[in-house]
Amino acid sequence: MTEPTYRGVEGDEELAELARVLNEGFGLSGDEELRRDWIADQPQEELRQVRARRTRGAGDEMVATLTRIPMGHYLGGRPVTSVGIAAVAVPALRRGEGHARRLMRAALEEAHEEGFALSTLYASTYRLYRSVGFERAGTAAVLQVTPERLQGIEPLEDADDTRVLELTPDDEADARALYESYAPRHDGYAVRSSEGLWWRATFPRRIRSEGALVLEGDRPTGYARWIRTKGPGYRYELHVSDMAATTAAAARRIVSVLRDHGTIGETTHWGTGPGDPLAALLPGPRFDVVGRDDWMVRVVDVTAALEQRGYASDVAARLEFAVDDPDFDANAGQFTLDVEDGRGTVRRGGSGTLRVTARALAPLVTGFATARQLALTGGVEGNETSLATAGALFASSGPWMVDRF
Repeated sequence: MTEPTYRGVEGDEELAELARVLNEGFGLSGDEELRRDWIADQPQEELRQVRARRTRGAGDEMVATLTRIPMGHYLGGRPVTSVGIAAVAVPALRRGEGHARRLMRAALEEAHEEGFALSTLYASTYRLYRSVGFERAGTAAVLQVTPERLQGIEPLEDADDTRVLELTPDDEADARALYESYAPRHDGYAVRSSEGLWWRATFPRRIRSEGALVLEGDRPTGYARWIRTKGPGYRYELHVSDMAATTAAAARRIVSVLRDHGTIGETTHWGTGPGDPLAALLPGPRFDVVGRDDWMVRVVDVTAALEQRGYASDVAARLEFAVDDPDFDANAGQFTLDVEDGRGTVRRGGSGTLRVTARALAPLVTGFATARQLALTGGVEGNETSLATAGALFASSGPWMVDRF
C-alpha cells in the first residue's frame, strides 16, 4: 500500500481538490467565490498537502492541507523567524486516520530544515496541535469602545506642528517603515515577512481600507487604517485593521481621529493587548475587550529561538536547562544560555537544572507565562534559582499581535 506523502499543491486539478477540502473543512459550500478567491490569494509555493490512497478506486487523493506564511515575531525587541500555519483542513470522510497530525509533523520538519526558529498558528482545537508540541504563547484581542468614551484626549501642548492627512497608496512605504519602528516595542507583534500579512492589514475582509497619516512637520510619525461596516440605522461600525505611532503626539492624534468618527460612528474596534499604548490613552475604564483568540507557538529550533530573540540590556545571566522534545533530536537534551548586553548565545551541555517540555518552552520563550507559572502545569521543573533566572530573562508585559491568519 502506498504510504501517504507530504508535498506542495500542483496544477489546476489539485487546486480544485484543495477547494473541495477547504469546503468540507470549513463549511464554505455557501461561499464558493470567496473560497476560490482565497486560494488565488495564496502563494502557490506555500500550499502543502498530504496525499493518500483513495478509499475506493485507484490512485490517491488530497487528505489534508495547509498553507504556510513566512513571518516572525518581535521578542525582546528583535525579530524571531516563524512559519505561520493557516487553513489546516481534512475532508470529513478521511478524519480519524491521523492525516492532520502527519501533515503538521511534516510541516514542522520542513520548517526545521529551512532554519526557522518557531511556528505559529491560531487553533480551532488544542488537542491536535499540542500533540505535535504547540502551546498557547500569545494573544490577539479586540478593544471595543463607543466614540463618546474617546472624548477627553487632548493633543500635547508642544505638538502644534502635528497634522493629519489621508493615507493613500502612495504613502505605503512610509506606513511600512512606521510599522517596523512601532512593532519591536511590543512582544509578539508580527514580523510581516509575507506580503499576505500586509494585504490582510490593507484589505481587511477583502475591503480596501481608508486611513490617516500623521505628520510632525514633514516627518511621518503615525498612521491608522480602517473600514466601515453598517451599524444600526444610518450609523456605522469602525474597524481599525492596522495602526502604528512612533511618538506620543502621533498616538494622541490617531485616537482623536477615531474619536472624530463619533458623529455617525456607532462603535470603534481595534486590536489590543497588554501594554497597548492607545488603550492607555483612554480617559476612562468604560470599554470592552472582545474576541480574544490566543495563538499557539511551537519552538522549531531551540538555539535559533533563543539566539534570535532579544533580552533586557541590564540583565546578565546564565541558564542551564534541558529540553524534552520527542519530535526533534536537535532540540532535545541539555543546553546553556548565556545572556549579556541584550543578546543570547546557546551551546550544548550544562547541568540541566531547569527542565522544560517542548510545549512549555514556547510560552516561556515568548514571555506568555513565567517559569514559575509553567511549573504548576508540569511543563517546567527547577530549583528556585533557575526559576528566578528564567523569569528575569524572559520577562514580558505579555506577547500579543493584531495580525490574524
